[in-house]
Amino acid sequence: MSAQTPSGACRVEVVVIASAAVTAAVGVLGALLAGVGWWLPGLVWPLVALMVLLAVVAARRAMARQPRQDVPWALLVVVLILTTWYAATAAEQVLPRRDAGSNLQAAIALSTGGSRVIRVDPSELGGAAVLAVPGVTLESPGFYQVSGPSGPAIEPQFVVGVASILSLGWWAGGTTGATLLAALAVSLALLGIGAAIGRLRGPIWGAVAAAVLGIAYPMAYVARSTFSEPFALLLLVAGALSMELALRESSRRLGVWAGALAGALIASGVLVRIDTLRELALFSLVLGMAGVLDRARRTVALATLAAMTVVGGLAYLANRWHSPRYLALIESSVTPALGFWLGALLAGPLLGLALRWGIARGQRVQAAIPLLASGLTALVLILLASRPLWLVARQGPQAFGTAYVASMQAAEGLSVDGARTYAENTIGWLTWALGLPAVAVAAVVAVLAVGRLVRTWLERDDAIPPGLIILVVALGSSVFTLWRPGITPDHPWADRRLIIPIVLVVVLAVLGASALARGTTPVVVVRILVASFVGCALWGVATMIPGRVETGSAEAVQQVCAQLAPGDVVIAADDRAANEWPQVIRGTCGHPALALTEPTRKDPTARSAAMAALREAVARGGHRAVFLSTQGPGEPAVRVVTRQHANTLTKPPRGTIRLAFEVWLSP
Repeated sequence: MSAQTPSGACRVEVVVIASAAVTAAVGVLGALLAGVGWWLPGLVWPLVALMVLLAVVAARRAMARQPRQDVPWALLVVVLILTTWYAATAAEQVLPRRDAGSNLQAAIALSTGGSRVIRVDPSELGGAAVLAVPGVTLESPGFYQVSGPSGPAIEPQFVVGVASILSLGWWAGGTTGATLLAALAVSLALLGIGAAIGRLRGPIWGAVAAAVLGIAYPMAYVARSTFSEPFALLLLVAGALSMELALRESSRRLGVWAGALAGALIASGVLVRIDTLRELALFSLVLGMAGVLDRARRTVALATLAAMTVVGGLAYLANRWHSPRYLALIESSVTPALGFWLGALLAGPLLGLALRWGIARGQRVQAAIPLLASGLTALVLILLASRPLWLVARQGPQAFGTAYVASMQAAEGLSVDGARTYAENTIGWLTWALGLPAVAVAAVVAVLAVGRLVRTWLERDDAIPPGLIILVVALGSSVFTLWRPGITPDHPWADRRLIIPIVLVVVLAVLGASALARGTTPVVVVRILVASFVGCALWGVATMIPGRVETGSAEAVQQVCAQLAPGDVVIAADDRAANEWPQVIRGTCGHPALALTEPTRKDPTARSAAMAALREAVARGGHRAVFLSTQGPGEPAVRVVTRQHANTLTKPPRGTIRLAFEVWLSP
């Protein structure tokens, strides 16, 4: 094969790595340009085009010496079908009812304003006196008010990378364009995973892995809306592919190049999802060990670790710059993650030295290490699976979401305990999506694979198999996620946390199935596993058929916008209005918007007083106050009825339920 023309499966991986590099570059550009108000299409699009060219060159160089392979047509067909399906059933989550809508509204604000921070001109509201009315705020869920009445601004909640990426889709095709980017990111990640499995077990098994993953309900759920998980997954998959190639590369120069690219891709995930700090810490731990133990590829491991540390540190600082309120809100989880990362950077080399000392003790110690690794893996998995027998997971009674969980428990006839997180049932959540046989086979394969890969490493004179590094990180990340998912535990919302565990389970189960199919395993075992995959497929298909949720919400927004006149100042006057509409009015409709604070909304006297004071203050400034409510007498000004996902706590969600967007507008 020519060093300049990678082909077949290698071309597939070039596409995946190059696409991830562009995704990372857009996140970096957003962190830089959005901070100074220069996120403008005339500047951004030429830079993105340049990044595409550089990413293709970098990916081709990283893979230049890989062996020729056949084009994986089955995999390409599977991914094309899934991409089409995701696009046809894409959600229309325009209002910031949860994270998908918040991400989209942040992208709209960035696309139209050019700046990460949303500046508010008090004169457009009627003057600073309007903001001084007691019980009034610019803030709404996902959008924080910063600074004072003399110079107010709004800070979007989540980290800047997702808004930067989605803004390109918004410029290209509005809500549809932004949503399709998420579907494309998931499809590219599936392409990379399928190509990697295809190299190990053959192209058909790669296609099977992509198909099972793509139709699994949690994966389809995030692929059809503007969540952060699609982009974080693409960066992790591409980074893992590049790292594997770097560690297999015989040329030290190309290995260092691919390793540095891998480190940068993985670390840039912090710009789109702050939880990527966890994977960063795990990679740092294992690479630090590899830098000590793997003499042949020490330079590659250290180059990867250096790129990961530098890019990850800069990404975290960028998040501190752009999202300080958000990081302060989740300080209880960010601080331990940072501590884990810094500890991993120190502990990796120390553990490597300890293992080197143990290995030098002789054959008996070397023989015990694989057994110890397998035993530890088995013990952790048994603890996770058995938790419902001995644990009821709870959080503090004042934690976010407890009132919502309590209301759902009452509606479902469960014992009311809003502090419950149901985290002890996370293995059960996996079985809902993939079936018990697949999860069980994956657990067995994980235990056996850890032992075998460690044994292979010891037998190869300290040459650490690339698969061992990726497996340890995937296992570690999955264990942390399954132990403490850290999310409001209603489904399908909570299923977002299962993306990495689902990838791990499917990959291991497919590897196990391929080994069983080639061996002398009883036919009944293979049939059970195949039946599990078929069941997963049927469940995934059934859940994707009605999957286009909140269709019509964009129409509802346009109807509201059409009823507003120049100079109108919109005030969200009830709970649902304050939760869903202020940033939509501000970003999509282009009108100034306020909301009554929660204590004011709940006190009828304070609410009436605030509304009267606002009418007067806004009128004095030459504008008209318009109060937006989601309930009221008579016919609503806007009424759109659609469907949303059914939410559940203790069983998989099935189908959709009614959702109405009703808006009353009154002066």
